[in-house]
Amino acid sequence: MKNLFPISVVVFVMVCFLVSCSKEKSYESGINGIPSKGALSKDSQGNCLSTITHGSYVTGKTLNRDSNYVEVQVTVTQTGSYKISTDSQNNMIFSDSGYFAATGAQTVKLRGAGKPILANITDFTVSYDSTVCSFSVTVKQGTTDSTGTGDSSINQSDTAWHFADANLSKQYNGYIDKMVIYDYVTDTVTYKLMSIVGYPATNYDTAFQLAIRLPNGVIEPGIYDNSTGATFNYVKQDGANGFTYVYAADGTNSTSVSVTIESYNATTHVATGTFTAEASYVSTGNNTITGRFTGYVSSQ
Repeated sequence: MKNLFPISVVVFVMVCFLVSCSKEKSYESGINGIPSKGALSKDSQGNCLSTITHGSYVTGKTLNRDSNYVEVQVTVTQTGSYKISTDSQNNMIFSDSGYFAATGAQTVKLRGAGKPILANITDFTVSYDSTVCSFSVTVKQGTTDSTGTGDSSINQSDTAWHFADANLSKQYNGYIDKMVIYDYVTDTVTYKLMSIVGYPATNYDTAFQLAIRLPNGVIEPGIYDNSTGATFNYVKQDGANGFTYVYAADGTNSTSVSVTIESYNATTHVATGTFTAEASYVSTGNNTITGRFTGYVSSQ
């Protein structure tokens, strides 16, 4: 009888250990060890459907899994555990794991990890069960600010701007938020205007603005100056509803601006160009500006 109690304790501990291991295995692999089944939602081109990208993506900045994530849609045909992940691109990866308790359409947040290296449009391939789909994330240049201490690069993305002030040896650069063509209406005439609006990647209280009138209504290589409505502005937010001009050139007050469209690709809708200006600087006189841009035109 003296040996029965210790043996029963050992047996009890072993049973508990086995049950615990069984529960852990079931948790990791789904109930009864069965993983979920289903398919990623995608279009005929293989693009993930209804994808929503959250957060900002800047070179040299580590992704935050709580704010940098991408929502993808999954149709679940069998409940169970899941792990959905992308391939690794531009030093980034997106993934999520968990348990699908119901079948049907489900939204999954793929949380980002890593630190992007290149400023570009980065493509990812998502894998789940036996299906794949793809989505893209736009990474913006991180080496810029709004105080004129940026560098001379226009960056490696297809939406970027840069200009330098020769008088003050200041440089500014950032990304293009919008590059659009729209109808500009006056009392006597309506014409096409191409507008470029951009921001420094690390500060949103200033904005870069460049605009030209398109005499033929479409983007064409050539020179556009004040006679065709070219304007250049760099403005800083001043209070809740107003702004002040840091630089301004519109052909008045001895200012001038000339924009050269170097190329426009009708297939990719990317336009590149340079510009020069004699621009007023914070109302203290005119400074010589030289700059360039490359951007995706959202309408043409």
